[in-house]
Amino acid sequence: MPWRLLITPEGSAAYNMAVDEALFNACRRDLSPPTVRLYSWHPPAVSIGYSQDGALEVDPDQCRKYGIHIVRRQTGGRSILHDEELTYSIVTPENHPFAGSTGCEMYRQVSQILINALQGLAVYGVMAEERTSQENMNGACFSQAARYEITVLGRKLVGSAQRRAERHILQHGSVLLGPAHKRLPMLIPVKEHHRRASMIQTLNTRTISLSEILGRVVHFDELAERVSETFFSYAALSFDSGYLSDDECRDVDTLIRTKYSRPEWTFRRKMDHVE
Repeated sequence: MPWRLLITPEGSAAYNMAVDEALFNACRRDLSPPTVRLYSWHPPAVSIGYSQDGALEVDPDQCRKYGIHIVRRQTGGRSILHDEELTYSIVTPENHPFAGSTGCEMYRQVSQILINALQGLAVYGVMAEERTSQENMNGACFSQAARYEITVLGRKLVGSAQRRAERHILQHGSVLLGPAHKRLPMLIPVKEHHRRASMIQTLNTRTISLSEILGRVVHFDELAERVSETFFSYAALSFDSGYLSDDECRDVDTLIRTKYSRPEWTFRRKMDHVE
């Protein structure tokens, strides 16, 4: 069965996370093929990692002040401000050759595809070799580079996270188009002022965006075209451009209504870390 490529219009936080879960649900029920999705966010949003305590990560009043939405992801990792970025998601069975024998192998394959795509913009990324330590799990997702995440000039450009369930994988990732992610510290609770100061420093010194590298604005469509073309050529997979099925659309509507728009999900208490 060919893979499906989806390039979807910019969406709200609840919509984006509901679509990714609906794709995951359909794939693990053998109702849809493995899928690569590329998308962006409007309005900007903070996504909280699956196992984080939302009350410690984000101040709802500050987010309302700046018109920023809040959502909890299905994948692990730390909080991210999604603005001026290309986000990808991939859903596939664990036993598909593209997934490799371990989760790390899929991280490596996806990162190599993104590195190849970025070379078309004269951006030369490399994969980080070290695993992220656990000591800074309350920081921002882009404050450290985990193994196989992409850095340029020693600074993080791409971050990724996974969820595995019922022998299937959902992998999320963000490619920074511009520096707007550095506004995240102003959205965390005031009582976390020491962490806010540390986060400002790390985001300013350890991250980099394509606009900062190239000295010009890089638009979503420009990078999405290069990434989709590189998936076709590098991964040696057959792709069909597609749409959400009727079943997936119904699942999206249900997930928005019952989960991703509800504070009970977004601000649930800290749980055991799951990726």
